[in-house]
Amino acid sequence: MNQIILPNGAVHPIPDEPQPNLFGAPQAPEPYDYKREALEEAVQCWTDEGTKDILIDMRIAAAVATRLAEWMKVAERGFRGAEYYQGLLDQCGRHIGVEAFTAEDGTVQQEVVAAKLPELVKDLVDLGKNEFRD
Repeated sequence: MNQIILPNGAVHPIPDEPQPNLFGAPQAPEPYDYKREALEEAVQCWTDEGTKDILIDMRIAAAVATRLAEWMKVAERGFRGAEYYQGLLDQCGRHIGVEAFTAEDGTVQQEVVAAKLPELVKDLVDLGKNEFRD
């Protein structure tokens, strides 16, 4: 299970993609319900140094949790989108070859150096244009 770390340092699980059932048809994904987890986070606000002397109001905690759960859903979608596009960049880099893994200082990295991809693609396009002219 993947995780996302919020700015406050809280770690939240992101459910894995559903696995196919025994008959080979994909299972419908069951959406993760962030409400309980968000409520736990909201209640933790009353343990902070500046708020621990305030009586817990569960109505406020529930209202905060409702809003927090929506933000958690947005964060999950963003995380999945970033993973998807990072995967596309990695595939492009693997097709380009060792140049896509080579850092500016000449060391070869384990991962694609994504910042180099636009220039490498430009070079490939320019090379292709020159081949058609000859």
